[in-house]
Formats: sequence, C-alpha cells, structure tokens
Amino acid sequence: MTSRMAKKGGRTSARGNLVRGLLLHIRCRPHTSETLARKLGVSVATVARGLVELRHELAREGESLVSVKEGTDWHYEIREREDLWENDPLLRAVGSIKGVRPPAGEGVKDALYGKARATR
Repeated sequence: MTSRMAKKGGRTSARGNLVRGLLLHIRCRPHTSETLARKLGVSVATVARGLVELRHELAREGESLVSVKEGTDWHYEIREREDLWENDPLLRAVGSIKGVRPPAGEGVKDALYGKARATR
C-alpha cells in the first residue's frame, strides 16, 4: 500500500463519517448548515461539501434532502421521493386477485385490525 492510497483511504473514511454524521443529525432534528457545522466541529464549507455527497447517497436510496423554509427560519429535512411507489408492481397488483372474498360479515377494518370487542 502506497502513502497515496493510505491518504485517499483515510480521507474517504473521514468523508464517510461526515456524511453519516450529517444524516444522523438531520434525521434527529431540524438543522441548518451553521448548526450542523457546530455539532460536527467542521466549517460551513465542509458541511456544504458533505451535503452534496449526502444528496447523492439519498437519491440512490429513493430519498431526497430538501431545504424547508417556515416563516423566516429554514432547515434541512430528508424526505422520501413522492414518485417512488407509483410504479411498484406489488402495489399495482393489490386488489387484482379475483375470486377472493372476505368472510361473510367481516369488513375491511375487521380484516386489518381484528374484530372489535364488545364494550360494557
């Protein structure tokens, strides 16, 4: 292993830790770039570079990092892509099985949650 490879490996590890830290903090509570920089002990510019990588990682997993503005305040949130489930073959198949009927006297809520108990 050359020193160049060792440096690259160490840098990747630190970068990976930064991205994991960003993900953890954003999932736990609302944060801005400044609050993330304080929490992680890095500069705002480093947070900005980490957020770019985090966006790419989240996109691969079907999520996105968005900036949310509420009044004069803003923060980051992680959201699931809205179109993620539109073309899911399993969800398209729901209700397509023919000849299957619920037992007599059982409604949809009973099938999902169980029969309601009689109250006294």
